[in-house]
Amino acid sequence: MQDVNIEHVLFGFLENGDFKAHSDIDVMIFGDLSAQEMTIAERAISAVYQEFGVKIDYLYAMYYTEKNLHEILE
Repeated sequence: MQDVNIEHVLFGFLENGDFKAHSDIDVMIFGDLSAQEMTIAERAISAVYQEFGVKIDYLYAMYYTEKNLHEILE
């Protein structure tokens, strides 16, 4: 991920160790990204986490307030 410089964090079931067969991967992506950059980010993240074989939910920090981000990521 450092190669394409995508600041992101995992949260939810995978991050807190409660990952089950029906879980998905929640990824918060940071930065003021264009649509093209979002596509690049999603492809890069998919390549890294594809081994889990589960759905990835992409959330973009630029669409949330600081308060919402804190609530989502805590």
